Amino acid sequence: MSSCELSIILVYVNVQGESVARSKYAGLLGNKDKVLFVDASDQVRVGRAQNYLEPKNVNQIYDWFQRFTDVENYVKVASKADLEENDYNLNIPLYVEKIIEDNLPSVEEALSDLKMAWDESLKAE
Repeated sequence: MSSCELSIILVYVNVQGESVARSKYAGLLGNKDKVLFVDASDQVRVGRAQNYLEPKNVNQIYDWFQRFTDVENYVKVASKADLEENDYNLNIPLYVEKIIEDNLPSVEEALSDLKMAWDESLKAE
């Protein structure tokens, strides 16, 4: 099975308030000099020869765009300072951190389980 990535970077630069204020994007003026990073890699349905975005996923991505706010695991609104901190590198994983929840035991738990299994194997012999 192949992996699929869908990442979106939207860059907003200085705009003339007069012309934009009357448009449907008037709300974006408050986001001047910000960059919206969207990691939509898990919004894609992987197909055999082609991958697909379902309407519900397109709507989700559009909703993130309209809200223009951070969403854990998916969206990061970065400031100029954030970009400068990363040497202006626009690599999405630098901004959108995926939190991977592992059900792995701690080292102490794993070591304890290993000792118990070792002792049981010795008793079985």
